[in-house]
Amino acid sequence: MAEETPYSLAAKVVATLTTNLYVGSSAYISLTEVPARRSLATAEAKLDHFQATFPFAGKQQGLLSIVSLLGTLYGWSQETGDDGRLLLVNAGILVALTVWTFAIILPINLQLVDGKNALKKGDAWVESLLSRWEKTHHVRTIGGLASICCMMGYWVNR
Repeated sequence: MAEETPYSLAAKVVATLTTNLYVGSSAYISLTEVPARRSLATAEAKLDHFQATFPFAGKQQGLLSIVSLLGTLYGWSQETGDDGRLLLVNAGILVALTVWTFAIILPINLQLVDGKNALKKGDAWVESLLSRWEKTHHVRTIGGLASICCMMGYWVNR
């Protein structure tokens, strides 16, 4: 195996760190924010909570995903060993999660952040959409855990 460059190693470390932060953030949302939102008494309160947290979470998740994907791809492109396939699998998972986010989750997000127009559709509509959002977000969290397993497997097998 050829000697690894400092840039390649740095990219893999950054990819690992951002992958873990991305998944940790996603897990926090699934395990903490979702139950907290569910505990609120009214659909309006739940919608207000979602609208307050979404802009921050969306920016954080997006940035971490992009940095993780770029670091993973660069690290894979510089990899000379067989273990590089785990980096490629991780990149594939990150791409799939990005497609999932844009195709499935984002349309729900846009309906929920549509100000008071969302409330005009009724409490049952808001509750139903929040429930759909929760389920789709949990899929992203589980996919992220697979991503962590790839990165962990890469480092263990090095």
